[in-house]
Amino acid sequence: MISVQPDRRSEAVRKRERLMILQNFVFPKKGICEKEELYYRKVQGNVQIMRTGIRLKEYSSVSFFSYFNEFSLTRWRDYTGIADYRMYLKISGKGRVQMRRAVLKDGRVFDEALSVREFCTRPDAYTELIFDIAPKVNDGIIYAKIDSKSSVTMERGYFETMHGPAADVRIAVGICTYHREEYVHRTLSLLQKAFLENQQSELYGKLKVYISDNGGTLDCRGESVSCVRNKNAGGSGGFARCMIEALNEWDAYQFTHFLFMDDDILLEPEAVYRTYMLLAAGIRYPDATVGGALLRSDFKEIQHACGENWEIGRIISPKAGLCLTKKRDLLRNEQELPVQYNGWWYCCVPFGREERDCLPLPLFIHGDDIEYGMRRKKKLLYLNGISVWHDAFENRRASCMEYYDIRNTLLLVSAFCEKKVSKRQVERLVLRRLIGQFLKYRYRDMEMTVRAVKDFCRGAEFLKDQEPESLHQRLLAMGYQPKDMTKELDQLQPEWRNPRIDRERMYVEKHFHLYLILLLNGWLLPGRGKKAALPMGVWAGKLFWIKRVLYYDPETGKGFECSRKYKELRHLIKNGYMIWRLLEKYWDQAVRSYQVNARELTGAEFWMKYLELS
Repeated sequence: MISVQPDRRSEAVRKRERLMILQNFVFPKKGICEKEELYYRKVQGNVQIMRTGIRLKEYSSVSFFSYFNEFSLTRWRDYTGIADYRMYLKISGKGRVQMRRAVLKDGRVFDEALSVREFCTRPDAYTELIFDIAPKVNDGIIYAKIDSKSSVTMERGYFETMHGPAADVRIAVGICTYHREEYVHRTLSLLQKAFLENQQSELYGKLKVYISDNGGTLDCRGESVSCVRNKNAGGSGGFARCMIEALNEWDAYQFTHFLFMDDDILLEPEAVYRTYMLLAAGIRYPDATVGGALLRSDFKEIQHACGENWEIGRIISPKAGLCLTKKRDLLRNEQELPVQYNGWWYCCVPFGREERDCLPLPLFIHGDDIEYGMRRKKKLLYLNGISVWHDAFENRRASCMEYYDIRNTLLLVSAFCEKKVSKRQVERLVLRRLIGQFLKYRYRDMEMTVRAVKDFCRGAEFLKDQEPESLHQRLLAMGYQPKDMTKELDQLQPEWRNPRIDRERMYVEKHFHLYLILLLNGWLLPGRGKKAALPMGVWAGKLFWIKRVLYYDPETGKGFECSRKYKELRHLIKNGYMIWRLLEKYWDQAVRSYQVNARELTGAEFWMKYLELS
C-alpha cells in the first residue's frame, strides 16, 4: 500500500491553473432518482447522503463503481485525445481512498487498485486528495473507493484535466410540448437552478432554452428561456419551430449545438454538464452527435436504448435491457457498437446557419428522429451518466400511432433507407403488421394501416398540403378510445398496479412456437370465456386461447376492450388485398415523389409556410 501526502493546494488556486472539471460526483435526488446503486455501492457499514457529498460512519466502506460516478477513461481518451486526467476528492476524517480501474475481458470483470492514499484530518477540517491517472493507463473505467476508520465526510468529488477548454460551446436547447406543463416546469426549474440562473456555473450564459408550445397552454418565463406558441404539427413540427427560433437568433448567440429534449423526461442536470464539457474539451469528431441513453422510469436501473439501428421498419437497440446497477453490464455499456441514430429524448447535434436546409421532415410523430439521424449520418458519442428517464414506450399503443408507424416507415424505406428494398419486402412488412393487429383483435388498427398506405401512396404533395392537427383528430376518432378502467382492472387483475415483471427477460425477442402457428394463435380453438387484462404492449402470443381482452396502460389505468370476431377474418383478407393493390400500383411513383421533394420538405422556407409563420 502506498501512503503519500495529499495535495494541499486550495480549490481556488487550482482553478487559476485553468483546469476543466469534466464530471462531478452526483448523488440520489428526491423526485428524480433515488436508486442508490446507480450512484454508489455500500460495501459495509452506514452511509448517509448529503446535498453534494456523502458521509460514512466509523468502519464503513463505499464504492463509486456506478453508472453516474465512474469515469470512462476509454471513451474520454478516444473522443478527445486528452492524455492527463485526475480524480479529486475533498474529504475529512480518517480513512483510506483508493483510485481503482475496472475492465471487461472475455466477459469477466477485472478490477485493480491504481493508487491508495491514507488521510487524517480534524473533524472540522478538510483535505484535498488528487489522484493522477497515469498516461499508460488508457482503457477501462476509473472509480473511487472510500474506507473509513472514523466518521468520514466527502464534501465533493470530480474528475478533471489540466487542459483548458478547446472550443467555445453554446447550446440551444429545444423542448417540444403538448399539454405537459408539469413536466416542462420541472425540467426548466432544474436547468435554471443548475445553469441558466447560476452565475457560478461554467455553463452560465452558454445555454438558451427554446420551448415550442404546441398546445398553447404553457406559461414559461425566465432568464435564457423563450417559449412560443406553435401550430400543433407534432414533435417534428415543434422541434422544427425551436430550431427556426434558434436560427433567427444565431447572430446574437453564435450557437454551436442544438439539444433535442423530450418534454416528459426526468433529467439529471449533470447529464447536460457532461455533454457541454465533452464538447468543450475538443472532440476529435467535430461533426459528431452526443447521444443520451434512455432509462426506464418504472425500473430506473434498466436501459431501454443507447443508440439504435433501423432495419427496414425494425428498430434494434443493441444495448437495450442492460441493468446499470450490475458491474458487468456497466462495462458492456462502455463498448462501442455501430448505431445509426439517437432518439430525440436527449440528442445534441452540431448546429449552425446551414441548418436552415436541414430541418426535420414533417412526419408529425414517430420516426422523425430516425429519419433525421439517418439523414445526417454523423458519428454518435456516448458517456455513462448522459441519459434521461422516460416512461416505457411499449405500452403507448394508441391506435393513431399505428397510422404514423406504417406511413412514416414506408416513407423512410422509400426515401432514406441505404439498402435497396424491393416492393415485395415492403408488402411483407405491412402485411405482417396487419396480421399482428388481427391476432390482437385490434381491428380498428387494421383500418389505420390501410389509411396509412393510402396516404403514403399520395406522394410528397400529401405531406406538403396536409393539415396535421385536423388529420390527427380524425385519426383519434377512428381508433380505440381509452377510458378509465381502474375499477374493472382491480376486479380482473388486482396486482395490475405492481405487476410481476421478469426484468431479465423484458428485452428478449419473442417468437411464435410451432403450436401457435398451427392453431393460428388459438383462432382454431373455441376460446375461454373469462376476460383477460393485458398491457397494451403485450406480445400477440399472450392472447392464445383468449377470447376477450381488456388492454390497459399500466401508467394511467386507461384502456379499452377487444374481442375475437370471426367475421373480421374477411376484413383481414380484404384489407390485405387492398394494401397489395395500392403498393403494386403506386409504390414506384410515390418513391420518386418523396426522393425529388425531400430537400424542399426539410427546408426552413417550407416549414415557415407549413407552420403559418410570418
